Amino acid sequence: MQISQKAKNAIFLGTLCSVSYLAVYMARNVLGAVTPSMTADGFTLDYIGQVSAVYLLAYAIGQLINGYIGDFIKAKYMITLGLFSAGIANLVFIYLAKSSAIATVAYAWTGFSLAMIYGPMTKVVAESTDLIYATRCSLGYTFASFFGSPMAGVLATFLSWQATFGVSSAMLITMAALCMLFFTIFERKGIVKCQNNRAEGKSAGNKDYRGLLGRSIIKFSLVAILTGVIRTSLVGFLSTYFCDHLGYTKEEATSIFSVVTFIVCFTTFVAIFVYERLNRNIHLCTFIFFAVSAVSFGVLYFVSVPIVNIILMVAAVMAADAAATMLWSVYCPSMKDTGLVSGVTGLLDFLSYLAAALGSLLIPKLVSGWGWQNTLLAPLALMVIGTAVCVPYFFTKKTNNKTIGR
Repeated sequence: MQISQKAKNAIFLGTLCSVSYLAVYMARNVLGAVTPSMTADGFTLDYIGQVSAVYLLAYAIGQLINGYIGDFIKAKYMITLGLFSAGIANLVFIYLAKSSAIATVAYAWTGFSLAMIYGPMTKVVAESTDLIYATRCSLGYTFASFFGSPMAGVLATFLSWQATFGVSSAMLITMAALCMLFFTIFERKGIVKCQNNRAEGKSAGNKDYRGLLGRSIIKFSLVAILTGVIRTSLVGFLSTYFCDHLGYTKEEATSIFSVVTFIVCFTTFVAIFVYERLNRNIHLCTFIFFAVSAVSFGVLYFVSVPIVNIILMVAAVMAADAAATMLWSVYCPSMKDTGLVSGVTGLLDFLSYLAAALGSLLIPKLVSGWGWQNTLLAPLALMVIGTAVCVPYFFTKKTNNKTIGR
């Protein structure tokens, strides 16, 4: 079958973005991967937890600020600067790790720098390709991100914590150089375009902020918040759930966690498959995914057979992730004609990680006070809220070629 030039351009751009995002997610997961090595080297868990918390806060705030800036600056400059700056900050952290205050600031800068990537990347993909290709590009670099944690884990298995950080920094700096090179080549070949509303004869600074309300920004802000707690916070505690609640050993729980997270990697493909089969109706898909997750969590509450619990948990998490896929892979790229792709993506990412940070603080307290069985009522409630939020859109919104979901 003949591949169109538009499809080829999308493949080139999507591949560059996917490899870059793989480097980003490896850097994001390095600290967790090397924690055992760092504690063996004399660092305390409290110190590592402090560094991690400041990093996440800087990353969330960075998404908001850099997302906004990304609508006014070329993506190649934002992405290149973010990758290079994060690589340098990682190196600084290696040499100053024992100076807690300075090292914490350095690692916070890593988080802020890495937050310069996703919004501008989504913007350049949305503005340079048709929505159907933008969705697939987004799917590609979202899928690539899932391999960041395993890569960091593999390196941490064979290298010291300093060497692991060093390899991560080298990857970031290398990708910074490659992004500057290839984005420049893609611009000259017409693969990368910068719209900024020039096609409508508007100035580059003219952004359609008012139009966001008509594009369900409130609903999808809630989607970002609700799914952020599940896909980031809850998933982070699954190995503890398998061990403490289901009775598996630590080794078994770790193995099960690895298998479960690998299966969850394929959620994006499942979500887009369903989206295509349902005539690219983003509202219907989001409604269904939230409902499936709610039902899975609901049944999970009453089941006490370990293997069935695991299957239901995977189904619940995957369904919540599928709703998130509608947000990141369809909704954000569809903001192309507003001139606010980067800003909207940054805002939603900020809300998602802010909710995840809160969830990470609350889940241990709920487990301690209620036990795992009753704690599952919390994600159930979130998914019921998500389903309810989607109901009015499911019945009243109709998508067409000029609205989201097409």
